[in-house]
Amino acid sequence: TKQYDKTTRNQDRKKFYNSSDWKKIRLQVLSSNPFCVDCGKPADTVDHIKAIKDGGSKLDLNNLQSMCKSCHNIKENQEGNRW
Repeated sequence: TKQYDKTTRNQDRKKFYNSSDWKKIRLQVLSSNPFCVDCGKPADTVDHIKAIKDGGSKLDLNNLQSMCKSCHNIKENQEGNRW
């Protein structure tokens, strides 16, 4: 997977999700909304309501929601955002 990360994975995307700004806002969202907006289970993922690639804001709290991994994966698949 290291070769894939170096050659295929979007490096700008990786840089953003590893940034201190993202980590701070992610913790803020999960702290204020600790449960999945879809199923109510404990959330472990922060989702962009409107995808960044579709013009959604990266760090706007109004464009972020807490989700569990399962519901997030379903949403991403439905929107065609999975690899």
